[in-house]
Amino acid sequence: MADTKKALLSDIHKADINSFHHVDTEEKDKLPTDKEIAQEKTEQELRNSIGDFNKAKLKPAVTAEKNSLPDKTTIEKEKTEKELIDSISDFKKDGLKHAETKEKVVLPSKDDIEKEKSGA
Repeated sequence: MADTKKALLSDIHKADINSFHHVDTEEKDKLPTDKEIAQEKTEQELRNSIGDFNKAKLKPAVTAEKNSLPDKTTIEKEKTEKELIDSISDFKKDGLKHAETKEKVVLPSKDDIEKEKSGA
């Protein structure tokens, strides 16, 4: 192992600098900008202030539940509507008699049309 290190070092020292190729270095891990650092710092401060908040400073709050129940008239109205819907859905059509409908369309006569035109 020591021989390989010595051989490698001797090869490096023997190398001709002019035989090397020019290579542009390229940064793959970009450093954060000042704006990103400031934003991250602000977020960290906010998280810390939330975690360090003294809950003893809070005042107790009383919340009133506003669950208004319907009054008697509303309940009665809903009850009658439900009964009406139930009676309609349970209606038996077997007891109905067949009925013929006659359309009676009375068209105005020519005289009626003339009177209306002259009157208007």
